Amino acid sequence: MRTQRSSSPEVAASQGSAPVRQLPGLIGLQQAAGNRAVSGLLVRTRQADAGRPGDVPVQRVLSWCGKPVAAYEDVPEEDRNQITTALERDCGKAFGEFARMVIGAMIDDPGRYNVPDKGAAGIIVKNIKEMLHAYSMQDLSKISSNNNLLRIVERLLENEKHRGDLESKNLKTSRAGLVSARNIRKFNELLNKNPKFVDYLKKAGIKISFSSSDARNLGSLYVHDSKTVHLSPEADEASPGVFLRLLLHEMGHASFERMLMNTDLRILNEDGRVFHDAWTVLRRNDGRYMFGLDLGYVGTPDARKVYQAQRFEEFCAESFMYRVTESDLLKRHVNELNEPSKDVPQDIRDAWSKAIVILDKYAPLILG
Repeated sequence: MRTQRSSSPEVAASQGSAPVRQLPGLIGLQQAAGNRAVSGLLVRTRQADAGRPGDVPVQRVLSWCGKPVAAYEDVPEEDRNQITTALERDCGKAFGEFARMVIGAMIDDPGRYNVPDKGAAGIIVKNIKEMLHAYSMQDLSKISSNNNLLRIVERLLENEKHRGDLESKNLKTSRAGLVSARNIRKFNELLNKNPKFVDYLKKAGIKISFSSSDARNLGSLYVHDSKTVHLSPEADEASPGVFLRLLLHEMGHASFERMLMNTDLRILNEDGRVFHDAWTVLRRNDGRYMFGLDLGYVGTPDARKVYQAQRFEEFCAESFMYRVTESDLLKRHVNELNEPSKDVPQDIRDAWSKAIVILDKYAPLILG
């Protein structure tokens, strides 16, 4: 993760996709769904990361023939071939594509759907037409309320609802359709909880580019000149906690970091200087007393501390992200450092106290 800007703030020692595809074989789908129009039916494949520390734990892991899986790609190749081959042979190629959506919905479901250890592939082959009809027609009346198929279709429809919810907020986003459904839900939960944050993003002109090639191999990126947050394809498919942390980190560059500067974005204002002074203390010893959480493939908690210690801008963005997504954990970390029994230098304790005051001052201005 990094930022791109035309000029850096004058601070001493501060340096240290593929588009959504329409299902093939639309005529065959229409016939399978009852010879009725199937409009706007899209394929969105997903890769669900295994849970990361700090995420809401999944109550049950999908078991495929006795093996836990967290993504379509984790289903044994032999079983995947069995599903797609059987579906394409009996129903047309489009059903092989739809099977990916079904498996994704099963994996994405937090414990409400349980796949038998044996014969899971057969279940999908047997019921794919019924599920597709219910999904494409948005008609669940023909599926029994105690039928596990009902939950799968409900999940597919919920995914579309959450994408529509994000679109209805009229934020400047691109390629949101390529983000895994559970991550769209996670983002919506944050925005729905903080409606003034939506207003802030609009007024500030902040844009979000999902599945961006500009951020490939970086995780995420913020470009100051265009006010654009870029998330890589890998970030779009990360676990919900990691996805939101990456997104909010870049938004920290776009909001909190900018608010600590004067209008020309070159000189820190008074609060910015206080925050910078705190950073110069906390960055010692590779940020030993800084706060870090797991960001999945982007970095371990210790790696995140080192990253913040190297650049003041990253301390700004990361601190804002923790203040928004993990405020209780951040303050618990600071409280533990202040315990009398802890052998923590006093200037470290003082630095964190000043940093928290600044964060608590600006977070409400952004979130409402």
